[in-house]
Amino acid sequence: MQISNIFLDTCVAIKRLQEDEEGDDVRKFLEDKIQHMTTYSIKEFKKSFVRSVIYLEYMIEEGRTIREIYQDISDMKIDKDSNISKLGRRLEILMAMIGNPDKIAVELIKETDGS
Repeated sequence: MQISNIFLDTCVAIKRLQEDEEGDDVRKFLEDKIQHMTTYSIKEFKKSFVRSVIYLEYMIEEGRTIREIYQDISDMKIDKDSNISKLGRRLEILMAMIGNPDKIAVELIKETDGS
């Protein structure tokens, strides 16, 4: 049976059942497939990134230096707790999206926050 379309939620479940930590088998399987996401998955994905942005804002408000933030993110990515590890990876993506800054522009954050 040839599967041409597959729900991404199913792929995530397959990944969790696999021994392959890098997910290479799943990626190869999905290469020629059209992937669909349920509304729930999209909503959860967006919500997790919003939580990550809020977490990053708290890190900045606590007065952490950019070096400390990067170190925390590195530590989080290798944490045994999968939730912390995922948060670390999302924070890494967020930092890349804002250009991997080498200093924190607190004034810019306050301007966008409306404070």
